[in-house]
Parts: sequence; C-alpha cells; structure tokens
Amino acid sequence: MHPLDRLSAHLGGARVWAKREDVNSGLAHGGNKTRELEHLVPEALAQGADTLVPIGGYQSNHTRQVAAVAAHLGLRAVQDVRAAGGTPHAIPAGASDHRLGGLGFARWAEEVRRQEEELGVFFDTVVVCSVTGSTQAGSTQAGMVAGFAAQDRPRRVIGIDASAELAETRAQVERIARRTADLIDLGRDLREDEVEVLLGWAGERYGVPVASTLEAIRLVGRLEGVVLDPVHEGKSMAGLVDLVRGGRIPPGSNVLFAHLGGQPALNACSALFRD
Repeated sequence: MHPLDRLSAHLGGARVWAKREDVNSGLAHGGNKTRELEHLVPEALAQGADTLVPIGGYQSNHTRQVAAVAAHLGLRAVQDVRAAGGTPHAIPAGASDHRLGGLGFARWAEEVRRQEEELGVFFDTVVVCSVTGSTQAGSTQAGMVAGFAAQDRPRRVIGIDASAELAETRAQVERIARRTADLIDLGRDLREDEVEVLLGWAGERYGVPVASTLEAIRLVGRLEGVVLDPVHEGKSMAGLVDLVRGGRIPPGSNVLFAHLGGQPALNACSALFRD
C-alpha cells in the first residue's frame, strides 16, 4: 500500500493511495484471485483433489492464477479430468460463486484496517473494479463490503462496473456480500447503501478498452510508474479520476484504489499504445 502523490496533486482534492494486488504474491504476476484461492485450495486438498478445474473468459486473470497455484502445489489445472482417472476440484467462474469466494477480500478489509493503524490514515473511500459474467470479479467488492461492514466505520466502497451490465453486477455483488456476511458472522443485515456500483466507464461491453481507459492507463503510468490493465483497472481508475475531478469524491478524502492485477492483458492491446 502506498500513496499516489503525483496523481493526487494532478487531480486536486482527494489524496489517492493504491493497494497493490498485482504484487501480492510471487505467483504469475499476482492478482486479486490469489486471495480467494487461499480459501478454496485448502478445501480441494482436504478432499483429495489432484487437479483444479477453473472456468474463465479469454485472458482470464483467474485461470492464470489457478494455474500458478496448481504448479506451486504440484497439482494439475485442466479439463476432462475424470476421463483420465484424475480427481478434479471444480472452481466456479472467477471463484466468485463458490461459497467461500468472498472470504479473501473480507480478510483484505481487515488487512486494510491494520495498515490504517500503522500508517495513521483512514480511507473513507475505496474504489474497485466490479464485473459480472464469465469473469465473476464481483466477489472482490462483495468481500470488501462484508469485511468493512464488520468494522462499522463511515466508509464507501465504490464499485466501478466494467461489464456494461450494471443491474447484473450490482445484484451479484449484493448476493455474494450477504453470503459472505453470514460466513463471517456479521450479526446484522447489510444495508442497501453499502452496495454501491457505478456505471459510466465500461464502454459497450466487457473486455474492450475505451478512450477513458487508455487515458487512465497513460496518466497513472506517466505520473506514478504504475501499470494498469485495459480490462479492469484502466476502467476503475478512469472512474476514480472523474469522481475526484467532479467532486463526487469530496476534496480532503483519503481514497484507496484497489489494483487487482491483470497487466498481462496489455499484450493483446499493444497496438493501442503505439503512439
């Protein structure tokens, strides 16, 4: 976790920090799904699985990290396992709809609380990419919502929809957040206002960067030397930039940007950066 001071000065108003899931482990570029696998993989091992079977879209961060974890633990990660005599453990798309899918980022919220104490700062706003569909990244925001709800502090968790399906994204985040809240024994119902997902930076469909995506990637790279991806973080950062500039995130706020990883997807979009 570190401040993005040059970006903050450029935008004016709020001070922006980043929590770097792209460097959260030594496994295949890291990323947000590694935290979810910390809960799913022990269950697979306890059940005697020798092969992890994930589902994901093209250039899936989730399947990349599953493959890395499998290699690290001496497991396999493929399809058609039983036909070859193996013992598979199926992982739903993005791990989100697994019953344990939100726990990784509920723990993330507790990690943030500890880091706030160490740093002497309180993040009143958290900005994170959130999507629905085959990538199922909604569990990231959902886990945060449940985890921060347990702290009972005045904090907004703003999801930036990157799938152009706002209703579906919000419904998924709310469903997983409520399930996770039950798992961590929150002891109360989540409020409607605790699940906030905003539309406006996704473009027409998931996975395709738009002008604001590319502008955000260039801006943060130029000012901070931090590389964003064109599918998720480029869009959530575009949302953060506009929310700060427009005052929807008030001046004086401390904003925590959740960098979820995914930079390998830049390879498929390299032609867009040749200028």
